[in-house]
This record gives sequence, structure tokens and C-alpha cells, in this order.
Amino acid sequence: MGSGGAMPTPGPFFRCLVCKRAGRVGEPFKRNSSSLLINDASALFDCGEGIGDSLNRRNIQNVVSLFITHWHPGHTCGLRPLLDAFVNLETDKPNKQVTVYIPTRVFKA
Repeated sequence: MGSGGAMPTPGPFFRCLVCKRAGRVGEPFKRNSSSLLINDASALFDCGEGIGDSLNRRNIQNVVSLFITHWHPGHTCGLRPLLDAFVNLETDKPNKQVTVYIPTRVFKA
């Protein structure tokens, strides 16, 4: 779903040549942080900052399992907005359950 490194491209304000091109051309120059989706299992591995954009661009509507491989920001910055997307804003209750898997050594860190 994304493999552009820890920071999505383009970055704010299109400051560098790479960001300017990504903003003008789009994919494949527009990149989000690392993530992997296994469609058949609706399983998402990691959720960097651009995960919402990645899911929306591919019209993915269902994530059942989320695997966090490690706590680097490029793998976790999208966790809060992703989980918030499963909350009904009118009732402030979850409208869907997502199982999150985190290695014990990562969880304890």
C-alpha cells in the first residue's frame, strides 16, 4: 500500500523537487509510509501517517485485523485516525471491531 519511507511524499508545502513532482504527477511519485494489506484476510500490516489516503485511493472499506510490527512513526502514526474511523461519531461508540496485534516486546516498550 505504501513504501515511501517514514514520511509521506509530497510533504507539506512542496518544498523539494521530489515533493513538487509528486504533487504534480501523483502516483507512483506520491508515496505513503510502509504498509501491507492482505485483501483476502482484510489484514493490514502497519499504519503510517498516510494510511487513510492509501486506503481511500484503493477504495478499501474493510480492515478486520491490524498488525503493528514495531513502534517507528512510519509504521504507527496512522493508528489513531485509523481506529477513530471505526467509531460512530453520533453515538461515540465503535461501529466495528478491529483486532490489533502487537508483539509483546513492542507493547512493553
